[in-house]
Amino acid sequence: LFKLLDDARVATTKAKKGEIYGQVAEILFNDIVKMPIVHSRPLLAQRTALEGWVPGPLGSEPLSEVTVK
Repeated sequence: LFKLLDDARVATTKAKKGEIYGQVAEILFNDIVKMPIVHSRPLLAQRTALEGWVPGPLGSEPLSEVTVK
């Protein structure tokens, strides 16, 4: 990757730079860790007899404090 970036820096034509940066972009796209920046809001519902339930921010609700009247 670093060799490609060095090659792009010293390339003499825009076409050659574009070709090399295209290779760099492909490597980065395939190899870097991707983190979503948005997510859908889950549909949550509960009965009135349920107490202690709190929706978790990651979609996994701890149920140890949940009771049913």
